[in-house]
Order: sequence, then structure tokens, then C-alpha cells
Amino acid sequence: MTAPPPPTRRLLLHMGAPKTGSSLLQAFFARNVAQLAARGITYPALEPLDRALSDEATSGNGALLARALMPPRHRVALSEAERAAALERFDTALAAATGDVLVSSEWFFVIPRPEQTMLAERALAHGLRLCPILYLRRQDDMIMSLYAQEVKKAGLTEDAETFCMRYAQKDRRLNYYTVLQGLTSRFPAEDCRVRIYERAQWVNGSLIDDFLSACAVDDLSGFDRRVEKINVTPGRLALEWMRLANTLPARTPVAERLMRALRRVDGREDSPGPVLPPALRLEILKRFDGSNARAAREFLGRADGRLFLTPPPDADEPWQDIAGLAQGRVISGLTAAIRSVDTAFARKR
Repeated sequence: MTAPPPPTRRLLLHMGAPKTGSSLLQAFFARNVAQLAARGITYPALEPLDRALSDEATSGNGALLARALMPPRHRVALSEAERAAALERFDTALAAATGDVLVSSEWFFVIPRPEQTMLAERALAHGLRLCPILYLRRQDDMIMSLYAQEVKKAGLTEDAETFCMRYAQKDRRLNYYTVLQGLTSRFPAEDCRVRIYERAQWVNGSLIDDFLSACAVDDLSGFDRRVEKINVTPGRLALEWMRLANTLPARTPVAERLMRALRRVDGREDSPGPVLPPALRLEILKRFDGSNARAAREFLGRADGRLFLTPPPDADEPWQDIAGLAQGRVISGLTAAIRSVDTAFARKR
């Protein structure tokens, strides 16, 4: 018996990965619901789009849906009632749509494989085939950006070298060949859109145009592109301020004010350059050289095995540890002074 042809309508599942401009794209989607609809793509409000419309960092219209598919013990997993409600909203949105549907969240990058398959089956029940869209960022840049996020938002106190090297060793999702192998084992390879998070590889040098092209949108005109860069990585000195502030017990008014102020720092050009020295970045890249080359050849058809075009750092590239900079010594000294004041304050209580 001949299998029925796959549906022509698509569930465009934007999966991130994390730190690949997802918040900017999600703000763009929220601003252009009508423009996308005119091109046959529904961007449903599975949750409020207010933050994205205000150019704030979000996890996309699919964040609750992705969290509903997380294992129960995951830190962002939903309760059973919340899970049922999220899945019901998803089914309602698919039932109401007449064309393609776009759902976006970097959380989809980490949901278990069986849940990805279940999502595809749910879409198929509404006459849509699941088409994943995934951006890949070079591993050293990805890890350094994740370090900044953890310092800024999660209270990380580890230094950059310790965090980044530990992360490179433990996270299997940085092996992009394995990631793509798993993805194409669940979904037809021709339905998987794999893009590279490098300006030189984007359509028109624009992440927005590149994503629209991945969705097979031919007319790139008429969109509202007034989207600010979102969730900018702070400079090295700002990050070090934040990391050291994370170590302070916020008992004194001065420590509390400092920590509040540091949380608001965003994208300061205080000390350009990466948080890791060239030698460690090269060590990270060497770990993934083989898998990157296989991914480039087998999934992108690149005979030269080049997944990323930006040259790796030069081993002799100038770099100085933050502790060796004059500003770094000031930061350490002020942090120590605040800690002393805090200790003295605690003794008097």
C-alpha cells in the first residue's frame, strides 16, 4: 500500500540553538505577525508577545510549549495542569491556521527526542509536517556567550576559564554532527533547515533575511525591521564586576545597590575582546574539528568540510587576563572593600 504524500503545510519549528540571535528574531516575529500572515505563515500568540514587542529578551512564542515537553524533573518543566494547557493552546492554534505555522523557542533544542517526535505527530494530526530550523554557532563563541549569560542572569561565580572548559567537556549538544544526525533520523533531511550563525553566511548579511529565506519566503520587502539588538553580551570588565558581585552577600545597602546596578549593565564597550585566551579557544575548537567537518560534508554538502568560515584565533593573538589589567585590579580591590564593609556590618548586627 502506497503511503500518503506528506502534507504541504509546515510547522516551522525554530529551535535556536541558544545564543544564536533567537531573541532578536522573536522580537521581529512579534512585530510582523500581519506581514508573516500575508505570506502564509501564522505566528500564533501561544503566550503573550508583549515582551518581544518591547524588544526585551524572550524565549519565544513556543517557550511554554517546549517546557511542557521537558522531563518532569527539569528545572523549567511545567506542572501537569500547565502542560495540558500549553498543549491545548498549541492544538487550538494549529487547528485555526490555514497555512504554515511558525513556533519559536531555543528550549526546543534541549527537549528529548521522543517529545520532538510526539510534537511532529501532533502537527501531522492537524495536516502539517514538522520542519526544524536550527542555527549553529561556533563552539568557542557559543560557550563564551553562555558564560556571560550565566554570570549576568544566573549568579555564576566561576571564572571564565573554569566554566568554559568544563562546559566544552560535558555538553554533547556541542557535537553538531551528532545533533544533526539525530535530527535527520527523526525528520526528512530535506525538511531540516540548518543555518550557520555567521554574518558572512547569512542572506544579504542579515539574520532576519536569512531566517525568512530558510522559511522559503521570497519577498523580503515590507517588514518592520526596527528591532534593537537584544540581550547584548557585556564587555569583559562589566562581566568581571558582575561575577565578583555574585560572590558578595547582599546584606549591606551598598552591596545591594551595586548588584542591582550591575544587572542593568548591557553591552558596555569597556574592554573589547573575548573572555578566553586564544590557546583555550583553539583547544575547544580542536575538540570539535572532526564533528564540524563531518557535519559540513554530510549535511551541508561542503566538500571542504568547513562549517564555519570565520578564521580561528591566532595562537599568538594579544590577550591579557582581566586580573592583569589596571581596571581589573580596581575591580578586585573595590569588591574586597565591599566584602570587608559587609563583614563589619554583619558583626554589628
